[in-house]
Formats: sequence, structure tokens, C-alpha cells
Amino acid sequence: IGETPQKSPLKKLHFFNNMSGNTGAKALADMLPLCSKLENLRFSSTRALFEGSLIFLESLAECPAVKNGQLTHLDLADNTFRTEGGLLLAKILIQQKGLVYLSLRDCSLEDSGCILLIESLKGMDRLEYLDLSANELTTKTAICLRNVLPSLTSLKVLAIEENDEIGSKGAIHISRGLEECNDSKLVRLSLNMCGIGERGGVCLAQSVNNLNSLNKLELNENKLSEDAIADIKEILESFGKCSVLGEMDENEFESEDEEGSEEETHETSSSEANEVQEL
Repeated sequence: IGETPQKSPLKKLHFFNNMSGNTGAKALADMLPLCSKLENLRFSSTRALFEGSLIFLESLAECPAVKNGQLTHLDLADNTFRTEGGLLLAKILIQQKGLVYLSLRDCSLEDSGCILLIESLKGMDRLEYLDLSANELTTKTAICLRNVLPSLTSLKVLAIEENDEIGSKGAIHISRGLEECNDSKLVRLSLNMCGIGERGGVCLAQSVNNLNSLNKLELNENKLSEDAIADIKEILESFGKCSVLGEMDENEFESEDEEGSEEETHETSSSEANEVQEL
């Protein structure tokens, strides 16, 4: 890194699965403003903490390739961005209209860091892969995702697993967004470990009828009873899509009474939508 020329010809830079921590993040950050041709960037699993992760993002925002909207692949999984990083990412992403691949898995974004970020993706008609797993997301993010999904016309993979506060309410919003997609290209939908109960699982299964390309629906490790799983399989079978359902052997049933009726969910969601706009 220390010997990088004043103008780097790099188009692809992958730096991942190491123990470089904040020191490595800062060193790599010094390099980014020199990368005027960068298209494919992976910076993940380096043990960088919040300080190093944020310094890296601040430098990425000043990268000439980013300012010119040249990125096609961006993998920043397993960093610590929090709200501040999410807001900065939103400013970066809104410029990348040719983005094809985006992984922000396990980035500690939470709703406050993810909502504006998702809104920045609206209209990205080349995006094929989106992973927002393990970010402590809730129904609020699901509402935002519902509004953006119809505009992601090339999306093939959507992974939101390991966000156990999404629940059935969030799953219903996501399913509604999928139902509003015209000629969806979605191949895989992953919602493992999202706290989804029967109502959410059934709505997701019903949305499959609008997803002609789907070959994998992952709903394992949720709150689905044997009867709920049977209902999901029956719905999928009615569409000739039973084979898309992934493994369902680790679901632990819990009552959904606390989630209220469909009408209550709609009323609560309206209130949550207002909160989302405020964020």
C-alpha cells in the first residue's frame, strides 16, 4: 500500500478475512483517493472497529471512481458502521447507478443507519444482489424496503436473514413490495432467523405467485408451527412452486397474539411509516 503510485490503475480491490483491524482500514483509506478506475471493491471481515470502518467510508466517499459513479460491485460486510456510517453510505450509493452487487451484511446499521441507505437504492435497475442480513433491522426498515423493491427491476438475490425483529409485520410489508414488482427477476429470497410467524410466512408464500423466476425461499429458524409450515407448503404447491422452499427443520413456534390483527398491523404500520419518514 505504501508504494501505491499517485494514480492507481486498479479496477478491482479485494481486502478481506484478515486481522488488520483499524490500522489496516486507515492504511487502505489512504489508497482510495488514488483509485480513479475502481469498479469492484471488497473490504470485509478485517476486524476493523467503528473508528477504522468510518475512516474507510469517509475516504471511499472521496474516491474519484465513487464520485464518478463507477462502482459495480461493493462488499463491505462485517464492518461496524452504525448510524453515521449508514448515512454516509447513502450519500455514496446514490451516485452508483450502475451498481450490480451490494453486500452490507453484519454492519451494525440498525434501522437508523439503513433506511436512508435503502432509499438511496431506489431506481437502481441494474442491482442484482442485495444483502442486508444481521443488521438488527425491524419493521421500520421493512416498510422502506417495501417501497423500494418494485424499482429494483433486475434484483435476483435478496438476503435479509438474521434480523429477528422484522417479524410477521415486516414480512408482510416485504411480501407486499414483492407483489408490486412487475416481471420480477428474483431467484433467491432469504429470510431465515427473522422472527416470522404464521401470518408473515403465509403472506410471503402468497407473494411467490408473482415471482416467476424464484427457485429458493429460505424461511428456516423462524417462529412457524408445523401447521403453519403445512399451510405454506400448500400455498406453494398450488402455484406449482413447492420445490422452492428451503429446509424448515429448525423452526420454533411462538404465539403471534402480541402482533394483533391484520387491521391493527395496518394501523401500527402507518404510524411506523411516519417515523420512517422522520428518520
